[in-house]
Amino acid sequence: MLEQTGVVISTEGDIAHVSFMRASACEGCHRHAEGCSACSMLGGDRRHTARAKNPIGARPGDRVRVATPEGRVLAYAALVFLLPILLSFVGYLVGAGIWGESSLPAGLCAAAGFLLAFLLSILVSARMAKRPPDAEIMTVIN
Repeated sequence: MLEQTGVVISTEGDIAHVSFMRASACEGCHRHAEGCSACSMLGGDRRHTARAKNPIGARPGDRVRVATPEGRVLAYAALVFLLPILLSFVGYLVGAGIWGESSLPAGLCAAAGFLLAFLLSILVSARMAKRPPDAEIMTVIN
C-alpha cells in the first residue's frame, strides 16, 4: 500500500474528498526559492484532490493518512505514461508499413496513436470516477 498525507476538504456519506500536496521534481532545485520556470510552465498548482473511502469518519479539516493499493497506482501510471508511447510507436509502425518509413503519413499515424492514448485515458478516468474509490483513509493525524 502506498500512503500519503492530506487534509479532508468535504465528505459525502462514507466518501471523503482529500486534498494532497503533490511531490515536486524541483524540491532540490537551486532555483526553488524563486520558482522554476519549467515547473511553472507545467502547472504551478501543486495541490490535487482525490476521493477516498472514509470508514473512520474523518471530518472536514482533519489531517489524514490515506492508503492506496500499489497495483492500482502503477496501472494508472502505465495508462498515463506508457500507453501514449506504445500507441505512438504502433501508429508509426502501421504508417511506415503502409506508406514507407521516411514519409509524413508515418509520422501522422504516430501522432494519431498519441492522441488516441490520451482519449483512452480520458475515457478510463471518467469511468473510474463513477466507481467507488480505491484509496482509503487509515488514520486521523493530530
